[in-house]
Amino acid sequence: MSLQKCGLNLNRDRRELRPHGTPEFPCAGYLAYLTARAEDDIEWHWHEELEVLYVERGSIQLTTPGSAMLLECGDGAIITSNVLHSAHTDSYCELHSIVFRKEILTGGDDTIFARRYIQPVLDCPALRCVRLVTEADLDILSHLYAAFQSLRNGGVGFELMTRCYLSRMWLQFYLSHTEELEQQRQHSSIAGSDGERMRVMLDFIHQNYAQRIDLTQVAQEANIGPRECLRCFQRTIGISPVQYLLKYRVSEAAHLLRTTQQSVAEIAMACGFDSPSNFTQTFKRFYAVTPKVYRQSGQNAPSLSGVPLE
Repeated sequence: MSLQKCGLNLNRDRRELRPHGTPEFPCAGYLAYLTARAEDDIEWHWHEELEVLYVERGSIQLTTPGSAMLLECGDGAIITSNVLHSAHTDSYCELHSIVFRKEILTGGDDTIFARRYIQPVLDCPALRCVRLVTEADLDILSHLYAAFQSLRNGGVGFELMTRCYLSRMWLQFYLSHTEELEQQRQHSSIAGSDGERMRVMLDFIHQNYAQRIDLTQVAQEANIGPRECLRCFQRTIGISPVQYLLKYRVSEAAHLLRTTQQSVAEIAMACGFDSPSNFTQTFKRFYAVTPKVYRQSGQNAPSLSGVPLE
């Protein structure tokens, strides 16, 4: 079975629509070569499937609501179902990942595998995204490596071997986190709704970034007040809604500069800026060059700096 290239197909809720594997074997392996260029960023998205990944070369920053983790060569991570996440590298990263439905491991929702070993992990907020970096994680990573190689090599029985390695990986992961699972059983309420709120608010920004948007409007989408909206953004992605809006507008403008012949003034208007001069000034703060110079740079265009705007 050949590996697939990373590429997102998202709906308006940032849910990934791309099928992973086939209905008969809902599991796929991905190989990505990422650079610091803005277009290589893995944007915010979520999917029902589980995802396991490791860094073969370089490094990458993996971000979820409330956490950001740096993964270096040899490190890995497990992301459970419906977790909003994004990733980028400041240099270079060769990333290997497997995305699969839980049924690969459970065989169905009413099995002992689902009830005892899979669902408790999926219901545990502390295990929604776990970094694999310690010596205790070496067995988990070794099974992850083996599963990825099985998908890469294909051949007769690769589906059975992949499922076998993923099952071993999951068992080791489960055994390594019995303390968190016990705490979750004792405190059955699932804490925190930041992830759900962020999905709604980010979707509102992505759909309306060309219009005038204020903090109150963003907060209303999640049925919270402006102050809680600010706190939610700071807890999850570390910047304010206004800063995120500006960064998203500039990122969309950069895409139009690379892919269309629209004038700078037309792009400024299309991306929600009130004047070309304001657009140029804001764009330069993020990319360190003017929109005109960025367009002329072509494939050598600088990457998004991510400098927050006050």
